[in-house]
Amino acid sequence: MFSTLAYAGLADDLKAKAESKSKEAATAKANKEIAIKVNKKLLTEGRKNQCSFKSGTDELAKGCGKKSKKLANQIIDVKKTLQSQGYSGFKFIVSGHTDSSGDAAKNKDLSMRRAQVMVKELVRRGWTPTTSRQSEWVRKKCS
Repeated sequence: MFSTLAYAGLADDLKAKAESKSKEAATAKANKEIAIKVNKKLLTEGRKNQCSFKSGTDELAKGCGKKSKKLANQIIDVKKTLQSQGYSGFKFIVSGHTDSSGDAAKNKDLSMRRAQVMVKELVRRGWTPTTSRQSEWVRKKCS
């Protein structure tokens, strides 16, 4: 009798683990689908509202003020939508770019300053950034 009870308990544990793995797989698949959809939308908006900077500076070029505001609003709307649908743990990464000419160290610094221009725009619109992680990521990525 004891071995039968132990076996039944083991079967219940295995069933629970299988159900848990199945649920995790379904969640991962749904999260991946949402990420693809969100990234596609943000890439499209980013391309439509791409801004440039005055050469060698972190000052937006003429006409980019409205574009940066529109892109910031789009990012914030996506974040709010994700939160309202119960998603958490997502990350938004802001990066700045330069051309490849000039001093690498200066370009790295300029990339960081340009990324901060967009972060400041997001903050002005109510964003609560996790700047240490974003800045560190950008520092490593721009190296």
